[in-house]
Amino acid sequence: VGDVVWPQWPVLVDHTPTGNTSLKAELEDMARLGLWLLDQRNRADAGLLDPVHAEKLDGLGVSWSTPREARWDAAYEALGRYAAARGDCRVPANFTTFDGRKLGQWVVKQRRLKRAGALAADRAALLDALGFTWAPNDRGDAYAAALAAFVAREGHARVPRKHREADLGLGEWLAKQRRKPAEERPPALRRVLEGVG
Repeated sequence: VGDVVWPQWPVLVDHTPTGNTSLKAELEDMARLGLWLLDQRNRADAGLLDPVHAEKLDGLGVSWSTPREARWDAAYEALGRYAAARGDCRVPANFTTFDGRKLGQWVVKQRRLKRAGALAADRAALLDALGFTWAPNDRGDAYAAALAAFVAREGHARVPRKHREADLGLGEWLAKQRRKPAEERPPALRRVLEGVG
């Protein structure tokens, strides 16, 4: 890999808006630069980017994520902050973060993508790790909280089938959940059961 694929390197290093160029020329330079950076990301993903070039780009602080990936990562981090502050991932659909991110709409979109089978498995796993609520009207979280209270009091999760906890038929619900594959159980329930051992 030679410098033939690096014609935009000087533009990236030396690029500063100047008063001597027209706005159109400036925008054309930026568009070429954006396409060139996209090509470098693609080459890196394919293992074709010269390590020396990768190091130079790293030195300039170039992000290896695409803008779309970076936006998803930023929204995910905002959801993590929300969950840490509020104790859950039940973000209202109209919620906007202090910096203007429409987190509620993003959460709704993640649920829609999952239902359509279009959410990447690694992203779904990341959301599950935060305790993401896939069905916000599902009472699974309430049952999981009731189970956690039962476990704290009794020291085990062997709930009798007819047992009620917090006005919920916890025993019946837990029996149904245990018949499901683990990955289909509510994340909150999985966390409680993992904590019991």
